[in-house]
Amino acid sequence: MERRAPGDTVADGKIDRKGLLELKKEIAAAVAALDFASDAEALARREQLEAMAIAADAAILYAKRQADGAEELAAAESDPIRRAELWRIAEVWRWVPVGPVTSALQA
Repeated sequence: MERRAPGDTVADGKIDRKGLLELKKEIAAAVAALDFASDAEALARREQLEAMAIAADAAILYAKRQADGAEELAAAESDPIRRAELWRIAEVWRWVPVGPVTSALQA
């Protein structure tokens, strides 16, 4: 049986397939396409879309901080095996959730 973390199923896996930078482009395009003249819900849609963009920025910043932390730990680690693990952790945090998950990152 496959087990996933709750975040793995958010947005039907869209974040894993596209990454947050691509989703932010889609959010910006959706905001630009809003028709305030004929859509009474356009303002509410824009607010929701802007909140989604803020949440994406927060997740990207969090990932960067995690990568920075892993690199700091790696730089101070004396065990070469653990140091390599920490560098790998930092590498993954630098890419995920910014870009799409690739098979290289899943290994």
